[in-house]
Amino acid sequence: MENITDQFRSLLPRGIYVAIGDIGTSRSEDVLSKAEQDEYNTFNSRRRRDEYLSTRGIIKQLAAEMGLDKSKFEIQKDGLGKPFGIHNNQRYNLSLAHTGEKVLCGLSETIPIGLDLEPVDRQVNQRLRKRILHRDERKALEEEPVVRLWTLKEALVKLNGQGLRTNLNQLKIEPESDHLFTGIFDNEKSARICSFQYSNHWIAVACYYNHQ
Repeated sequence: MENITDQFRSLLPRGIYVAIGDIGTSRSEDVLSKAEQDEYNTFNSRRRRDEYLSTRGIIKQLAAEMGLDKSKFEIQKDGLGKPFGIHNNQRYNLSLAHTGEKVLCGLSETIPIGLDLEPVDRQVNQRLRKRILHRDERKALEEEPVVRLWTLKEALVKLNGQGLRTNLNQLKIEPESDHLFTGIFDNEKSARICSFQYSNHWIAVACYYNHQ
């Protein structure tokens, strides 16, 4: 696990902690609670098991770095499938993302977050750009790599917690600087998105403006 929070502290709001790691590097007996172990045992796919285990291993290590007892920290999901953390009956905000080899995790005590990552060199159909861009974005974002745009939008979707209920072209993004963007939902709620490259991946971390 690599805690990348300090390297990007000038971009990430204080109170958000972010780490990246390789999938398949944790052992279940070192990471999972009894309830989590029972859920883990229901997965038939080795890939799904590795992803589940790796995300929990990284999140619990972040929790420990925040001064929490990682043996008492569990990840649960709300009714829409958005994950959150529980420690001593207190709820924590978190977000998870993974690619073929990497897993990205974010944790915060008070700030709702959403994050995403994709390999910088991932090959995608350029027609995807038209499908995900809001009508008012096309000129401002026409030079951005499609993969980066995808991570920006996906981070917003995860922040909003609506999952498949949100079409990416309904979300509007406005660039503020090379690494900071504003995301606007249809209801005009605004979010801040930090976007940067790390370990040959585009990483996007979104949070609501009123939590800066």
